[in-house]
Amino acid sequence: MIEITSTSPDMTIIAEAADTYAVKYELCKVLDIRNATGDDIYINTTGDFTSSEGVGKYSSIPAGGAYNGYRPDFAGAGTVYIYVQSAGEISITEKRW
Repeated sequence: MIEITSTSPDMTIIAEAADTYAVKYELCKVLDIRNATGDDIYINTTGDFTSSEGVGKYSSIPAGGAYNGYRPDFAGAGTVYIYVQSAGEISITEKRW
């Protein structure tokens, strides 16, 4: 797991395949996340990317897709976990309004 502390409302992660990124926020209300990797990425606030009976404990963003308006289930400080299947870039814009 690779830990990143957000110090800017905009960031791009140069992601490696099969890594999990823990992005820590001091104040976070809404995120826009763009997936420019070669495969789906998974996101959640637990770091648990398992599935059971066909249901995963995460949201997925397909390659080339974005999740605009992701509202993590924490108020203020917390961590968003991103599991990456293929290498590429993940861009995140934090909205603090």
